[in-house]
Amino acid sequence: MENEILKMASTQEKRDTRQEEREKNYQEIISKLTEKFNIVDDINKNVNEIEDYVFKNNK
Repeated sequence: MENEILKMASTQEKRDTRQEEREKNYQEIISKLTEKFNIVDDINKNVNEIEDYVFKNNK
């Protein structure tokens, strides 16, 4: 019985550690995607500004 409890505690600890690692990885992925999205958003704004400039000067 005592061995089973220790085994369950060990298994729980390993599972918790893996979950913490997954959470850390998810946060890193979210941060990287956010950075990339911000870059894409900046590019989109720049393209819109260029389009506005080109269309205004072609009239």
